[in-house]
Amino acid sequence: MRDFVFLNSRTVVREKNVLYMSELIRYKEFFNEVVETINKARYKTFKSLNKFHIQQNYEIGEIIVRNQEKYAWGKSIVDTLSKDINKIIAGIKGYSPQNLWRMRQFYLEYKDKPELLELSYKIPWGQNLVILHKIKDDNEKQYYLTNKLPEKLKGKIPTSEELKQMLTMAIS
Repeated sequence: MRDFVFLNSRTVVREKNVLYMSELIRYKEFFNEVVETINKARYKTFKSLNKFHIQQNYEIGEIIVRNQEKYAWGKSIVDTLSKDINKIIAGIKGYSPQNLWRMRQFYLEYKDKPELLELSYKIPWGQNLVILHKIKDDNEKQYYLTNKLPEKLKGKIPTSEELKQMLTMAIS
């Protein structure tokens, strides 16, 4: 009977204290296939959860706007809502007054722009917020919702001038 031992990311196959290289190679391929399957599933799960999270934030923003308009509620309703949510859903972060205002702003920005809203589902909430606060032009928003930032600009959203230079270089 074969005995598989996993040591420090190196696999050893033993049979009567003799290593079989072909078994080792087959096991490594098998192991890599399983790990790749796990990683693909994790990535799909992340994408699915991210889309759900962004949709939830959009819907919360819509509910806030609708009720503020319907009942002529002012800004203080968001503070009250935040406190009450945090009492009921203890231990869950993300429902501070500031974040509820961001959800409201997110809804107002994308309510009449379904194509941009759909693109926003594909990136994390934090990146959506950077785009929401720093980019005003819809074409620029679409660019950042669909493209990765160039390496030299990672960690920051370029100014409109930097963006125009990048687009000019891409066209020529």
